[in-house]
Amino acid sequence: VAAYVGLVLGLRAEFERHFGEQVEGYFANGAPRWRCALGLPTQVGTLPLLLGCAVVAHRFDVQRWGERTSHGKLRSVGERAFVAVFPAFLLLDWQICDVRVLLAAHHVVCLAGHACAVLLSAGFPW
Repeated sequence: VAAYVGLVLGLRAEFERHFGEQVEGYFANGAPRWRCALGLPTQVGTLPLLLGCAVVAHRFDVQRWGERTSHGKLRSVGERAFVAVFPAFLLLDWQICDVRVLLAAHHVVCLAGHACAVLLSAGFPW
C-alpha cells in the first residue's frame, strides 16, 4: 500500500499538468480529470489483477474461496492486497484532490460496502 500511495503521489503533478483539472457537464461534480486518468490503471489493471490472483490461489473455486474466508481469514496475497489497496485508492482522494459532494458520497458507500464484504461473517467474496 505504501508503494501504491507513493507512486500516486509521485505521479500526481505530471498527471495534473498533462490532463488538467476541468471536468464539465454531467461529471462536473466528480473527480478532476487528472485524478480520473491517474486512477484508471488501478481500476482496470491493479484491482482486477489482485482479484484474479485470489481466484487462482483458490483454484478457480469461488464457493470454496467464500467458505474458507467466512471466518475472517484472508489467505492469499491477492486477497490481502485487494483489501488494503481498494480503500487506500478511495481514501487517497481526500489527500490529493478537492473531494466534491457526489464523489464523497460515492466513496463513503464504496467503503461501507467494502467493510461489509470483508468484515461480515458471510465471507469474501460475496
